[in-house]
Amino acid sequence: MAKNIRGTLIGSRLYRDDVLHEYPHVEEAIKRLPPNLMHERNWRILRALDHSTRKVYLPKEEWVSFEEDHEKGRYLQPYLKEVLAEMEEKKRWAQ
Repeated sequence: MAKNIRGTLIGSRLYRDDVLHEYPHVEEAIKRLPPNLMHERNWRILRALDHSTRKVYLPKEEWVSFEEDHEKGRYLQPYLKEVLAEMEEKKRWAQ
């Protein structure tokens, strides 16, 4: 299964953080994205959905490399860390 997911990510030009399950902390982190990152994320997702429904595959030269995904595909992580830290702090204050 992981092979299929990785192949889908590579072939659709999606980054790792584009396909995170949208738990409440992920949703909050997405809301905090700057407009340019939000626009780029939405564009990648819409493009992947369009290609998937039409069964169109990108040429290999447009696939996301492991290096590019590692470099640019973790764009949500700083916001996730911030949200998780805030949630943990709220939990401590509630005790």
